[in-house]
Amino acid sequence: MGDGVILLDAWQRVEYLTPNAHSALRRLGIDGDPTGRRLAHVGLEPRALQLTVSASLPQTEEIERNGHSAVMRCLPLIQEDTLTGVLVLVRDITELRRVDRLLITKNATLAEVHHRVKNNLQTVSSLLSLQSRWLESPEAKDALSESARRIRLIAAVHEILSGPDGDSTTFESVVDSLSSLLRESLAPPNAPISIEVSGAVGPLPSEVMTTMAIVLNELVQNAVDHGFGGAAAASAAGNEIVVRIGRGEAELQVSVTDNGCGMPEGPLQEGLGLTLVRTLVENDLGGRLQHRSADEGTTVELTAPLPVVGSAVGHWRTGGTANVPSRSPAGGHVRVVRTIMDRKDTNL
Repeated sequence: MGDGVILLDAWQRVEYLTPNAHSALRRLGIDGDPTGRRLAHVGLEPRALQLTVSASLPQTEEIERNGHSAVMRCLPLIQEDTLTGVLVLVRDITELRRVDRLLITKNATLAEVHHRVKNNLQTVSSLLSLQSRWLESPEAKDALSESARRIRLIAAVHEILSGPDGDSTTFESVVDSLSSLLRESLAPPNAPISIEVSGAVGPLPSEVMTTMAIVLNELVQNAVDHGFGGAAAASAAGNEIVVRIGRGEAELQVSVTDNGCGMPEGPLQEGLGLTLVRTLVENDLGGRLQHRSADEGTTVELTAPLPVVGSAVGHWRTGGTANVPSRSPAGGHVRVVRTIMDRKDTNL
């Protein structure tokens, strides 16, 4: 056993100690053989020992001296209601405390990195918004505003995923936060747009969270632009977008429905937003994207295979075979941008 054992008599004198206990005492600065003497006389007077003798109850104390840490567990030895001695268990926990301090330092560093990433994203978004004020072209202003909004969205998702809950953050909580952000940024106060979220999925990998946040952002923006004619042309009431999320046995299911004017007849013209959505869903998530339109409203549905729980490399369930997505969210999004740029038929 790693624990050292020290046996004290009724007068708290050391009767016996094991080699492990002797080594632990030496690390704490106690030199020589303490046998026959009280611990207080050799320079060690743990408070736990005093409490054990006075109350006849087990006590535990952690001691740190000379750069070493040890935990002492004092157990009273009682015979016929009389304290006949104390059994002291000593364990060296120096390495354990060193690892704890290292983890605290690394966690603080990681939190600072997350904070700086979020601030940098917000700075880029602010610069784009500032640049748009100097432009006269409405198309250029709209393009910069869209880019700034996408960056703010990624910053918001990054802040959620880098928070204390981290890996335990549920997808529905991210969608709720996303809907609040979109509700504030897409519709003016005099023309509100209701965004309702229903369903539950649970925790998902961070790269999936970020990708799905971008997809939902584009789908909701598309519903506002085409279903309601843009935020400025939206009516004062009755504009509603419903986001439904759920999970099947092995796939993620998401739908976005609006009660707008529906999509025009004829072939679907994909702009940058819808092209980005389709590329992310099909190439990055390995899923499918479908849409249907009625006289009043449009529904866009997407399904994507869920990652295998506990997989070390993030395998995805796709028809019995395992596809490995990019381990880095940034790498995956760079690949998506390149795919969009390579498509000659894309109407940007």
